Amino acid sequence: MQYTYIKIKTILGRIRRINYPIKIVVDEEVCEFNTIIEGVSFGIDEGKFMNLQDGKIQVTLPADIVSNKISVDMRFIKMGTAWKVVGVDKTKLGLITLYCEKNSFGVNDDKENEIADKDKIVNPVEIDGNYNITINGSDMIYYGREREFTATVTIVDTGEVVEDKEVTWSLGAPSNNAAIISQGDGKCVVLGGNTYGKVNLKCELVDDGEVYSIKEITIRSIL
Repeated sequence: MQYTYIKIKTILGRIRRINYPIKIVVDEEVCEFNTIIEGVSFGIDEGKFMNLQDGKIQVTLPADIVSNKISVDMRFIKMGTAWKVVGVDKTKLGLITLYCEKNSFGVNDDKENEIADKDKIVNPVEIDGNYNITINGSDMIYYGREREFTATVTIVDTGEVVEDKEVTWSLGAPSNNAAIISQGDGKCVVLGGNTYGKVNLKCELVDDGEVYSIKEITIRSIL
């Protein structure tokens, strides 16, 4: 991408120009922009005073259909600091200038990935394989009785429940004393046999068989 650098006039000042990508949540999605971040230790730019050490920066980026949606109060994380947009200047052809001030980190800020206000993201991308399955239900079935089991799929890092992951059920060895008589919609029904023993009920993701959970079930008399 071709960048346009703005020449800034300063008085007794030193300008820092650095090519930085920043991430801002726009229309409920994380959008990355290539920018020029400038800070002036002491200077004047068309009557505007900026001081990087005091927590003020100027961010310049190309104008396009997405960047034109950036507005006051939007936030981003860069250089280990949270920043809030306090002013937007679109007077320069093809460019947008953001005036930003240092901001406090919030509970919804992802410092590691430099994403502020991650709670505003709709349907964030989930990493395949980073899931956990919990089998819900009793660990005992009486002779000749049926028992229903359900699966809860969660994201390992956050504990968030995932509703759209399909699972499949099976009985591992020994399985001669029980049978799965129905399954679907994250559930299964197991029928107990007529002799005492233990069986292993396995639940795994349809799209990733390496993610699974096993529950040991005892088949026994009701007496």
